[in-house]
Amino acid sequence: MAIPSPAASQHVMSSGLVVTDATLALMRRPKVLALTGWSKSTLANRVADGNFPAPVSSGPRTVAWVEAEVAAWVAARIRERDMRLEKQQTCDQNAQGARGAQA
Repeated sequence: MAIPSPAASQHVMSSGLVVTDATLALMRRPKVLALTGWSKSTLANRVADGNFPAPVSSGPRTVAWVEAEVAAWVAARIRERDMRLEKQQTCDQNAQGARGAQA
């Protein structure tokens, strides 16, 4: 007889990201800095500007970032890059076609 697994509750983050208990994890600042390559001051500035997810309190004097939110932020940067590269390739192809038509 199989034991039913408890249903994982879902959480909707302020960004609209839906995560389950299984995907919720917290990242401390050293891991976030290693992932982004930023300094502590750059991280603080990006959070203050609203350009990076805000941390949550993980203790009386500690904060951490929700791993799913950071992963979504990274994925969005990759999508932006890919769209920019695709647009550039399209422009390059159009320019090559225009040069060939002039010859």
